[in-house]
Amino acid sequence: MAVQDFFERNSHQWTMETDRIKYAMGRMEGDDVAPFTDTYRKKMSGALGYVKEIAYERWFMFEQKVTE
Repeated sequence: MAVQDFFERNSHQWTMETDRIKYAMGRMEGDDVAPFTDTYRKKMSGALGYVKEIAYERWFMFEQKVTE
């Protein structure tokens, strides 16, 4: 929620959803979230043989996956 508030206060700076997602993943800490952020980024970009998931470029999908 803190990151979402930050984006809302600085909406002119954060126009691309992919940039918001990358920033939010960079703020996530701990060994428990590392596998999530690594896999999410690969699915978002299609890197290392992962199928690119276009929906993963959208903030709503990121919020949903983080909640899960």
